Amino acid sequence: NHTYDFSSGYEWWMMKEAKKRNPDIKLYGLPWAFPGWLSTDENNPYTDPEVLATYVVGWVSGALKFHNLSIDYIGIWNERPSNGSYVKCLRRQLDEANFTNTQIVAADGDLKICEDLLNDQEYSDAVSIIGLHYPYADHQGWDKCVLLGKPVWASEESSSYDDANGAGCWSRVVNAHF
Repeated sequence: NHTYDFSSGYEWWMMKEAKKRNPDIKLYGLPWAFPGWLSTDENNPYTDPEVLATYVVGWVSGALKFHNLSIDYIGIWNERPSNGSYVKCLRRQLDEANFTNTQIVAADGDLKICEDLLNDQEYSDAVSIIGLHYPYADHQGWDKCVLLGKPVWASEESSSYDDANGAGCWSRVVNAHF
């Protein structure tokens, strides 16, 4: 039996403070790592999609129960491939736990997610938003994303330099997204 610790981490405080300042702000959770007990293969939490989905839904539930924070969006796994079986389990478990408004963002990576979603309708139905890293850096494959009719987010962007030149680059990137 594994438990969660909803009392540690500055993130809870930060989310509460953000909500105080703007009650309409949306909250997005994105796992960067998973506990080793989720899988017998420490590098692949997808070995048991049900267990992984239960863990993530438990976190979403705890955010509400212990901090009165509703998670609006949940990602799959930072900078890792998505997994259709897991995403389908996650959507089902979120719905069963009455988190029907929590939207799934996939995949926090490259354009391959669009092809994967086009080839699996149930997978596509489970995903609300496509999350891409540096989406304007690679224009190949956008046609598949457009066919899905889903919003596309830049789930990671950055400037090329950490100085005055970088400010210009950052401005160009932000404006490109309009």
